[in-house]
Amino acid sequence: MLARSRAVKPDELDNAEAVHCTRCVHYWITHERSHPHACRAFGIKSSRLPMLEVRAASGSECQGFEPKHPAPHPR
Repeated sequence: MLARSRAVKPDELDNAEAVHCTRCVHYWITHERSHPHACRAFGIKSSRLPMLEVRAASGSECQGFEPKHPAPHPR
């Protein structure tokens, strides 16, 4: 059974080099009310960010993280 959802602390979001689902190419939004977050790399859907599920299960940061490529700058 999955652990209960918790809010992501601001200090977890501030570090630009930190692993974070919203900056990963594998992250997607399911639009399912009960499981809105998903990861294609691990094939999971969750009520909380997949990075938190990975950390809870393994005790370490996500090893599937791949940063998104920046969008081209508009001219």
